[in-house]
Parts: sequence; structure tokens; C-alpha cells
Amino acid sequence: MGNRDKSEIIKHEIFDKVKEFLEEKSKSQEFIPGKTNLQYAGAVYDHNEINAMLESILDGWFGLSKKALEFEKALAQYLGVGEVILTNSGSSANLLSISALTSKRLGKSHLQKGDEIIIAATGFPSTLNPIIQNGLVPVFVDCEPVTYNLDADKIEAAISEKTRGIMIAHTLGFPADMEKIMDIANRHDLFVVEDACDALGSSINGKPVGTFGTAGTFSFYVAHQMTTGEGGAIVTNDKNLARIIRSFRDWGRACVCQPCKVFMNPNFNCPARFNHHSKILNAANSISSGSMIDEYDRRYTYIEIGYNLKPLEFQAAMGIEQLKRLPDLITSRQSNFNKLYKYFEKWKDYFILPKRGNEKYDICWFGFPLTLRDNAPFKRIDLIEFLKDNMIETRLLFAGNFLKQPAYADIECRIFGDIVNSNTAMDKTFFFGTYKGITDEMMDYIFNTVDKFMRNICEIK
Repeated sequence: MGNRDKSEIIKHEIFDKVKEFLEEKSKSQEFIPGKTNLQYAGAVYDHNEINAMLESILDGWFGLSKKALEFEKALAQYLGVGEVILTNSGSSANLLSISALTSKRLGKSHLQKGDEIIIAATGFPSTLNPIIQNGLVPVFVDCEPVTYNLDADKIEAAISEKTRGIMIAHTLGFPADMEKIMDIANRHDLFVVEDACDALGSSINGKPVGTFGTAGTFSFYVAHQMTTGEGGAIVTNDKNLARIIRSFRDWGRACVCQPCKVFMNPNFNCPARFNHHSKILNAANSISSGSMIDEYDRRYTYIEIGYNLKPLEFQAAMGIEQLKRLPDLITSRQSNFNKLYKYFEKWKDYFILPKRGNEKYDICWFGFPLTLRDNAPFKRIDLIEFLKDNMIETRLLFAGNFLKQPAYADIECRIFGDIVNSNTAMDKTFFFGTYKGITDEMMDYIFNTVDKFMRNICEIK
């Protein structure tokens, strides 16, 4: 028996032990109402994901390689897009998308400091932060009252001569009105970046969210529809933009061939690295002197002021397995949403219930949002503290109204109209989880606990 044969036998013995370990571990994970913390979100995986990661690690190549390329191709096929660029988080995906739109390699259309980007006044910080970090000016528009998405009916009136783009998030999985938004963007020649980090699996008339705009972003953080622990992706059908994004992701270097054969095989001698006939324009001097860099290693030639925002190869290996599991994860989220909706209908006099999907909108819910009505005889904090005391997790609607957060007190911005709904979302909205890990037994415990709170409130009233 050769060394290779023996190592393969040992590897598969490890895989068998991992499966055995996880099966034993699952037997001890009993849910005890009121004692076990009921998480609003969590990773759903088994030995397939763990062993895929282990195999990648045992191969000894930790940087992006074959598994990353396989994952990108599989995700591109699932979403029906031409280009997928993996990142180390959904937040990084947003940062790279906006940063890439400032590149001079886009020609005269690139974003410049002082340009305006329309965004909802309610959301998650990493949807907003890249706008500020790139010297752009956010234009805050109110959200819709039930979906908490950017109110598409207010966008056109918010456009000024400085407006160059729209940053749109599909809040908690509910799709924004992309048909209306893209019509406005096309007529006014605006970039559109879709933050679909909450919404993998949601679609409009069969077209996945994240694929309507100039670029779309996704998150594979543990709380999201599928996970690689941390991780994210950018999708686009613009090949030039994809090359720019890869450059920004990889330190800003010039060498962004896809796929990189050096990543596939570290022994490959790339003929483009020291090609004396390949001159690279020095972008910093391109407008004035037009100087060129000659006879220099392309992997150490930098054409953008970039970052290092790559994930790891074993995360891509996990992503491949998670993508296979995604249809089941989506079905479970939709089922749990429906159970929550059916239950809370009896308390609809006190809560504004979320808008449901229909033939047009197929929704993969990140969470089940509720907003207290003005006549509710209790405060939000009263209910969520009661739930917390009973070991049930909920979450507020991220940052709520950005303009009430300390970090944004002194930013340069423009506020269009009133932001009444954003204030309401900050003061009165919260959400329950919908992920597959919430079992029927856990759902019953949630319902019984809310019943207990509401009956007590009604008796007091």
C-alpha cells in the first residue's frame, strides 16, 4: 500500500468519525422550554459541510482556489448571473461594490467625491457606511411603513443634479420594488447596488433579488439564509466591473485573471506576470502624463487603492454544500414565517403584521417583523424583555433610523422629506427569527410565552 493510499484511508476514517461525532452531539441537544436559549438565528449543517471544509484544509491550500471557483460558478448558475466574486463578508461586498464604482477604469461615468447616493433612512450600517467611506453623500429617503424598504415612490423627487446612484436593501428578505426602481435608474442614468444580504432566495416574478441592478451583494454570515461562518459575494453581469471589483478585493493589483491558474496550481508558471510586451497604465498619472509601468510583475503592480477582503478556501467548500441545502432552508423559513403570521393574526389590533408574498413576490424571510400600533397598551421594551427573561431571542430592526445613531451625527448628507416611518421602525419595530433550527416545539413555546404576556397586559388594561 502506497503512502497516498494510506493517507486516503485515514482521511475517510476522519470523515466517518466526524459524522459519528455530530450524530452523537445532536442526541444531547434537547430543547428545555425556559431553560434553553431559543436563538433567533443559527447555522444549519451536518457532516457534509464539516467534511468538505476538512478535506479542503487537509489539501493544504488555504487561499482561494478550486473550491472558490466551483462555488462562484454554482452560485452564478443559481442566480442566473454572469459574474460572482466571493468576499469575506456581506459588509465587504457592499464596500467593494461602491468602491469599484469610483474607479477611473469605468471611464467618465465613475462616481466621484461629493456625488449623491439615495438610500433608505432605515437599515444596517454596512449598507450606508461604504457611501460615506468613499466620500459620497447619502440622500436619506423614508422607508415604507410595512416592508421597511426604501419607498420607491419617493425616489424620483429626491433626485438632484448631483445624484448618481441608489443603494437599495431588501429588508428582512422582502423584495424592494425593483421594477420601479430600475425604471427610474435607467431614465436618470443612475447606478443601482442591491444589498440582498437578507434576501438570498427571494425573487420578483422569478428573477432573484440582487440581480436587477449594476451589482448585488449577499452575506453568508451565520444568521443568514445559508452560511460559510463569515463570508459574502458580489454578483454582476458587467465583466469590466467584475474585474475592477476583484482588483479592489485583492489589494488593488493588476493581475485579476479569472480563473487565476496560479490559484489552481501553485506550480504553474504564469506567462503574463513578466510579459515585457504588456504595459500597464499608471492610473494615478493617466490624465496628465500618461506614464506607463513597464517590465514589472503584474501580481505586484497596483492599479487601484484596494483592500484584502478575500474569504478562505475552506469557506468556499462549505458554501458548495450549503448551496445544495438552500432550497430546504428557504422552505423552512417560509414555513416558520407562515406559522408566526397565523399566530399573530389574533393580536393584530396591537401589532402591524408584515406584508406577505404573492404570485409576484416569492420571499425567503430573514425574520418575522412586527411593529407596535399606537394603541398598544405596552412598550416594545416590555415585550422583548419579557421574551428575553423567558430565553427567547428577538432583534430590533438593525440600526433603525440612521440619523438617530451617534456615529452619523456629523456626516455630510441630505434628507429628503419627512422620515416618519423610519422613526416608527426605530421606536416600535422588532422581529422574530424564522430559520430552520426553530422547531414546532420551539414555536409553541414562543406562542405560549407571548400569550402569557398579552393576557397579563389585557387583564391590567
